[in-house]
Amino acid sequence: MEYLEKSPDGKSQQGERISSRKACAQKKRNKLIVVSFGLSAVFSLCLAFLPSNQKALTIAASISTYWVIEFVIVASIALLIKIYGKEWLGLVREKRNWLVFLLVLLSAVYLFTRESPGFKIYFDEPALSNLALNIHETREAIITGSSHNEIEFTGAARLSKRPGMYPVLLANVHDLLGFRVSNAFYLNGILTLTLIALVFHIIVRFADRRAGIISIVIISASPIIATNASGGGFDLLNANLIMASLAVAINYSKNPSKEKQSLLFLTAVALSNTRYESFIYVLPVAGVVLYASWRDKRLYASWFQCVVPILFIPIVWIQRLSIVDSSNWYQNQSDQGIFSVHYIWLNLKGALIFFFKPDASLANNPVIAIVAVASVFLIIGNLAKRMNTLPQVETKTLPTLLFFGCLIIHTLLMLAYFWGSFADPVASRLAIPLSLFLIIVAALGIRILEKEKTSLVTTIFLVIAFLYSTSIYAKHSYTKNNAIPDYMEFILNHHNNLEKGNYLYISRFQTFLELYEINNVSVNQANLHTEKIVEHSPIGLGTYDAIFAIQLLYIDPSNENRMKRYLPGWELSARIEMQIEEEKSFVPYNYIRISRVVEFGEHAPIIPPYPYDRHFQPISGETSKQWQQSLP
Repeated sequence: MEYLEKSPDGKSQQGERISSRKACAQKKRNKLIVVSFGLSAVFSLCLAFLPSNQKALTIAASISTYWVIEFVIVASIALLIKIYGKEWLGLVREKRNWLVFLLVLLSAVYLFTRESPGFKIYFDEPALSNLALNIHETREAIITGSSHNEIEFTGAARLSKRPGMYPVLLANVHDLLGFRVSNAFYLNGILTLTLIALVFHIIVRFADRRAGIISIVIISASPIIATNASGGGFDLLNANLIMASLAVAINYSKNPSKEKQSLLFLTAVALSNTRYESFIYVLPVAGVVLYASWRDKRLYASWFQCVVPILFIPIVWIQRLSIVDSSNWYQNQSDQGIFSVHYIWLNLKGALIFFFKPDASLANNPVIAIVAVASVFLIIGNLAKRMNTLPQVETKTLPTLLFFGCLIIHTLLMLAYFWGSFADPVASRLAIPLSLFLIIVAALGIRILEKEKTSLVTTIFLVIAFLYSTSIYAKHSYTKNNAIPDYMEFILNHHNNLEKGNYLYISRFQTFLELYEINNVSVNQANLHTEKIVEHSPIGLGTYDAIFAIQLLYIDPSNENRMKRYLPGWELSARIEMQIEEEKSFVPYNYIRISRVVEFGEHAPIIPPYPYDRHFQPISGETSKQWQQSLP
C-alpha cells in the first residue's frame, strides 16, 4: 500500500525529469541551429561579397538564379499546403464563401479586360519576357539578342540586372503550356486575382467580411491595377508578395511555429528576387520573428532555416554585377546621380498630382485617395476609443506597423529615384504598393463610418469611385500617353506585311524582336561588325533576303533649320547605306524610321558603342505646348 501511495509521486517526478531532459535537449538543439544559421550567414556574406572574377561571377549568377528561385517556389508551395491546406479546403466547402470567390473572380476578369493584353512598359516588360524565354529554354537567367545561328556576335547574351522571381515563374508557365508571348499577360491576370484575394483576407482580419467586399469593389475601380492586370511586368507579383508576407507575418505573430517561420523567411527571399528595392522587406520579417521569440521566450528554429542565407546569394551577385555595368542603367541627365534627396521634393509633387488630380492621363482614382486620407483620421479616432483593448490585437497591429514603416521607406526610395515621378506613365507602376495601402485604409474607414452612421455612405462612395474609374477606363489616356507601344506595333506591322522570307533588323529593340523570333542585331554590334553584316547580306552569301534598320530621330525645336538628328545610340556607320521605307512620329519632335539597307561602302569612321538605351528625347511641358499650338 505504501508503494501504491508513493507511486503517483514517483511517476510525476519521472515525468518531470523526462520533460526537463526534453527541454534541455531542445535548448541545445536550438543553440546548435542558431550557431549553424550564423555560420551559414557568414559563409553567404563572404561568398556574395568577396572579390571574384567577373566572368565567373556572371556565369554563377545566371545559372544559380533559376535553381534557387525554383527551390523557393516549390518549398513555399509545400509549406503553404502543409500549414493552410486543411483551412483552405474548409473555406471552399463553406457555401457562404462562394459569393466571395465569385466576386474576386469577377473583379479580376473585369480588371483584366479593361485593356487589351500586351506589353505596357517597354523598358522592362519585353526584357522580363526575354529573360523568361531563356530560362525556359536553357535554365540560364540571361537576356539575348542576335541569337540566330548564321551570325555569332560577341555580347549577344548578357546577364540581366532584373531580379529573377517573375521570369522564373513565367518560365514555369512556358514549361507547362509552351512558349507564347501572351503567357506573361495571362499570368498577370491570375496574379490580379490572387492580389484581390490577399487584400480581402487582410482586411477581414482587421474588420469583417463586408469590409473585405468593399475592398474588392474599390480595387475594381483602381486604374493602376487595371493597366498592370493585362501587362507583362513584375509589379503585381511584387504587390502579391508584399501582401502575402504581411498575411503570413500576422498569422505567425498570432500562433508561431517552425513551419510558419520558414514560410515567412521564404517570402522575404521571394520579395528580394522580385523588384530591386523589395529587399528592404527583409526588415519587417526579421522584426516579427525577433518580437515573437522575445515575447514567447523561445526560439521557433528549424534546420531548414539554415539554408535561407544561401538563398540570397544569387540576387546579391546580380546586383553587384549590375551596379558596375553602366549599360544596365538609363542615362541620367542630372548631376545629382541616380538616387538623391534632391529628387524627393520634385517627385513628391508628381505623387500628389498622381493621387489627387482628376486627369484621364493618370492611372489613378482620386476619389479613393481622398477617402483614404479621411479614413486615416477615422481609424486613428476609432483606435483611440479602444485603447484599453489594443494589447489584445497586438498580434495584428505590430506586423502591420512594421510593414507600414517599411512601405514608407519603400516609397521614399522611389521618390529619391531620378525617374520616380508617379505622374510619369512609365513610372506610375512604382505607386502600386502605396495604392494598395490607400485601398485598404479606404475600405476600413468606410466600414467604420458605415457602422457609426449609415450604409448609404458606402453606396455613395462606391458609386462615385466606380463611375470615375469607368470614364477613365473608357479613354485609356494613361496608356496612350506612353508612345513606346506604338513603336512596337509599327515595327511588327512592317514585318508582318513583308513577303515570306528571312529578314534581319538592326535596332536597339533586340530584346523585344527576339520574343517574336525576328532575326535582329543591335546597333552597336552592327557598327562594330559591319563586315559580318556584309557577308550575310543579299549581295554576299544571301543569308537574308533583306536587311532593315530601325532608328529613332528627333528635331531640336530651338534650332531654326529643324534638321532631324539620330537619338544617342541609334546612328549607324556611314558604310551602311539605306533607303527610307517608313517614318512616323508618335511623340512631338520624335520620329521612328524603318529603312532598307541597299549598299555597303568601303571605309568609314567606326562609331564607338553607346551604352544607353534612350528611346525618346525628353521635351519640356512648354515645348510640348508650343508644338500643339503649331498644329493646323
